[in-house]
Parts: sequence; C-alpha cells; structure tokens
Amino acid sequence: MKLASNKTNFCSDQFLIELNQNLQRVSPLFQNSTFSTIYKENKEPLDFSKISQEKLNQIEDYVKHQILLASDSEYEKQIKDSLEIKQFKEILNSKFNFLNKQFTEQFEKYLIDIQPYLSQLNFSNAISDQQQYYLFRNLIDDYVNYVFYYCPKKELFYNNLSFHGTKFNNGLDDCLVNKNKYGEIEIQRLNKSCDINCISNVILQKDLKYIFRLQVESISEGNHFLVGLMRSSNAESSGGHGEKLSCMLKSQDQFIKKSDNWGIFKQIKGNGFQIIKEKMIEMRVCLREQILEVTDCPNHQFILGVEDQNKSNLTNYDDLIFYLNPYRQGIKIILKDAKIVNEFENN
Repeated sequence: MKLASNKTNFCSDQFLIELNQNLQRVSPLFQNSTFSTIYKENKEPLDFSKISQEKLNQIEDYVKHQILLASDSEYEKQIKDSLEIKQFKEILNSKFNFLNKQFTEQFEKYLIDIQPYLSQLNFSNAISDQQQYYLFRNLIDDYVNYVFYYCPKKELFYNNLSFHGTKFNNGLDDCLVNKNKYGEIEIQRLNKSCDINCISNVILQKDLKYIFRLQVESISEGNHFLVGLMRSSNAESSGGHGEKLSCMLKSQDQFIKKSDNWGIFKQIKGNGFQIIKEKMIEMRVCLREQILEVTDCPNHQFILGVEDQNKSNLTNYDDLIFYLNPYRQGIKIILKDAKIVNEFENN
C-alpha cells in the first residue's frame, strides 16, 4: 500500500480504498514474503507526502519535459527558441559579463534542462534600467575595450606603481623608496656613488601613451642622475643606461641641465636643457610611435628626444620599464605623477 499510495503515482483515493480492501482479503498469501529486502541496498522511496501539490505539479512537468527532450528533437528546438531561454542568453552574452564560450554553452544546456522552472520567473522587471542596459549592450567592441581596459588603467596607473632597487651594484640596499604624506613616491640614494637601478614594477605596453613627472628635491652641485627606460630582464645584472634609452641630467649653477649622451639627447625644441630645480621634469613615452622625450613641465620650453639610431629599441624590446639612477649619495627625487594619456600636450 505504501508503494501504491506514493503521491507521484497519482492514484485516486477511490482506487486506493479498493486496493487496500482487496489486499486485506489476500494478506495470508504474503505471509511467506520477505519485505525486508523490498528496496535496493541503501535506497528507499522518497516521501512525497511532505511535498505540496504545487511542487508535485512542477515535478510532473519536469519529468515530462525530460522525456520529450530525450525523444523529440523538434521539442528541444522549441525550448531553445523559448522566450525564457532567449532572455537568459541575452543577459549571459552581454559584453560586460566577460564569460568564456565554454561556460555559456554549458549554462545554456542547463537552462534548457530546467526550462519548466524558468517559466515561473518574471523577466519583465529583470533589468533595473532598460535604457542603459540596451545602450551598453549595443556598444561596439572598441568602446567596450576603452571602458574596461583603457579607462581603469588611466586612473589606477600611478596608484599601482611601485619602485625598488635591484641587486646591481647593491642598489637593493642603497636605494630608499618611500611614500610621503601626499602619497608621492620618494627615491633617495643612501651611500656610495655608482650606477644603480631603481626600477618600476610595470612593463610598459606598446600602444599606450605614458607621462612620468618628477622633481629633484635634493642634489649637490655637479652631481648627476639618469632617468629613462631599461629592460626588466637586465635590471639585476647591468646598468639601465646600457639600453641607450636614458637621459643624464646634472646640477649646475642652481639649474638642472643636460649632461652626457645616453640615448635621450636629440634637441627637438629649445637650446639645450636648463630648468630651475623647483620645476618638474616630464618624460613622455609611446613605444609603438617610438616617442621617448624629456621636457620641462609645465612650460615645455626644452624637449630632448631619443636619438634616431636608438629608436628601434623602443619597439624591439618587449620588457621596457621606467627607471631612475640617482648616481650620487644624497640625491633625492620625487615622482610627482605618472599617468596614461590620450595625447601628449602640444609642444
């Protein structure tokens, strides 16, 4: 009787009453039967008596749905084209979800599998702002890349930038890097005088335009330092100036002036390079366009560019990073700003 009265059999009450009466009359025939082994090992019937009629109806729909999926290809096609599946796929395939193809295909199969339950959902209010949703959904790929790839990099570049000395000439211990109360990066040479590399943690991307602005806070007369790009792969073993993508500047007569030629030496604007120490020095970088310049900021009266014979290094090397070489003891340089820009300011 327990088996027959399982709610999933949908037997009528009248039938169950008659079945029970008949079983009572023939019960002596079952006395030799062993009911302890009626169920498979570790299995027993599910107790559907505790399930509401509404839930039972949903289970019935689901089972019928599974039978049709397994036997009727036309039915499966109808389910794939159903409104619920289409609306879910539209949300899944949004460019702003960044889901991989394998996952979306697996999830679509799952949605087809549970389609009877999806019909209970109200999709009319699923999107809180329909206008914005369709606006972003229809954005072309270039705009999507701009929003999610370029914009965050512009805002977060300086915040994610860090510096450290390398093992070359003991720069790891001889270069002190701190952040001041304004959140600016301070780089100071502590001891002996020789070439060291104080490198950034970011390998520059070829298509982006970078600006680095620095100010010399402390430097003695006649001392010099280098600012430029070097290969990350060489940072622990050799000086950055070897890449010929550096600008050597020195302190002379209360000015910062250009010194020897280590790659950034070509006069693009002005005569020489001479700024008062309180002014900022700006370095501009765009590897793809072979732009590597050092200028005074904000006036841009003097611009030094990379020598023509060294420009190919900007596109040939894939691991270029921004670096500083505070050559003499006591030199202190502050990185005031670093950012990604759309275009460089007019010269």
